[in-house]
Amino acid sequence: MGDDKWAALGEYYDKAKQERLFIDDGVDCRISSLRARALRFKMQEGIDLLVIDYLQLIGPDSDRGENMNARVTEISRKIKMLARELECPILLLSQLNRNVETRNPPIPILADLRDSGSIEQDADKVVMLFREGEYNDEAEDPEKTDILIRKNRAGSVGSASLRFNKPRLSFEERTQY
Repeated sequence: MGDDKWAALGEYYDKAKQERLFIDDGVDCRISSLRARALRFKMQEGIDLLVIDYLQLIGPDSDRGENMNARVTEISRKIKMLARELECPILLLSQLNRNVETRNPPIPILADLRDSGSIEQDADKVVMLFREGEYNDEAEDPEKTDILIRKNRAGSVGSASLRFNKPRLSFEERTQY
């Protein structure tokens, strides 16, 4: 990297140091453990937003031999309850099932949420991303990313487009070419 890139990185680092961002990469991924850590952290530091990456990695409190659908249903409900308890939003990432890849174009819909309809039921908002350039080498604008608001309990649904800046792993306002 040149001097200008190092300087920009230094400025970003200085700004990031001032932000209150905490990462808990705890080994125990059971829902009760996640809840306990979140509540403890809320008391010690405060929480404005909890991000969970991702739902299907969270384990149930006990293994009762349930199928994945039943596990996800229980965990989704408990995460909804945790958001109320923490009094903050929870951004919960989830996998999609493979059905989306069988459609042309493979634009995701609510039914593509993996393992359970309870995710759709419990969520206040469901936002999905679609980038045609991932599926079509001849896409007119391969970086165009559609932000699809599929559920919004407190408002309308719809879409918007951003540009994905792959080298920076960020989204930017999309300019027309």
